[in-house]
Amino acid sequence: MSIVHGGPAPKFFNQLLFDMMVGRKVHLTLEDVQDIDMKGKIKKLKDCTNLEDIDLNLSSAGLSTIMNISGCWRPVRNLEDRDFLVQDLLHFVVVGRVTEALSQLTLGLKTLGLYDRMKENPAVFEEVFLNNSNAEIAAATMEAIFVDITFSLAGSNRRKTEEKIVGFWRDFLLDIEENSTELELNLSEVLAFATGADSVPLLGFDPSPSITFTECGRFPRANTCAMEIALPLNVTSFEEFKESMIFGIKNSPGFGKA
Repeated sequence: MSIVHGGPAPKFFNQLLFDMMVGRKVHLTLEDVQDIDMKGKIKKLKDCTNLEDIDLNLSSAGLSTIMNISGCWRPVRNLEDRDFLVQDLLHFVVVGRVTEALSQLTLGLKTLGLYDRMKENPAVFEEVFLNNSNAEIAAATMEAIFVDITFSLAGSNRRKTEEKIVGFWRDFLLDIEENSTELELNLSEVLAFATGADSVPLLGFDPSPSITFTECGRFPRANTCAMEIALPLNVTSFEEFKESMIFGIKNSPGFGKA
């Protein structure tokens, strides 16, 4: 529902889950097993180098019971059979156990036709569903989002000041992009300060976020309902502007994520 109505992307799938959902062929490995105990048992079987160790491992580790439950019992006559058995066990543990949950998730994604679009355009939807926690908003993206700027009359003294402040704003975004750890502020927080959302909705903002200016104090102001940020004019240097922006954003009360 969030996707169809232009809300934030969920980004809660991993690559394996997404590939299974869109019908891609997957090759399972031990790293895909989240159950630590089961992962250890399958690894011991995979590391066996002779039939005696394989038989001993199957009986002592309790894998025989799991093989019977899963329907993947097979005689192991050589190391190739061992590898086939490992793959069968991986498929049961990673996929077979969650078949019903996957079925329910697929049914939910069929709401409003979303699942069909996913299967038709998997490459497009990867960005929507995959959990890429390292992805950060770029300064160029922020500039493009806040392209609507309410300037004073051209040629006026106030207009010249406003243009200088917009220059500070653009340098400020670049500074955060390059030094977010040092500044203890990232561009997602700046976006949330102005719009209430810490990521760009899939269909973009409506209305577009805008920039205005304020002479009331040295700190920025925001109206998240109108998605408007007011930049302070009462600063004379970039360093002063940056300090005022960081302090104002980090110490502002708010509604949290919207």
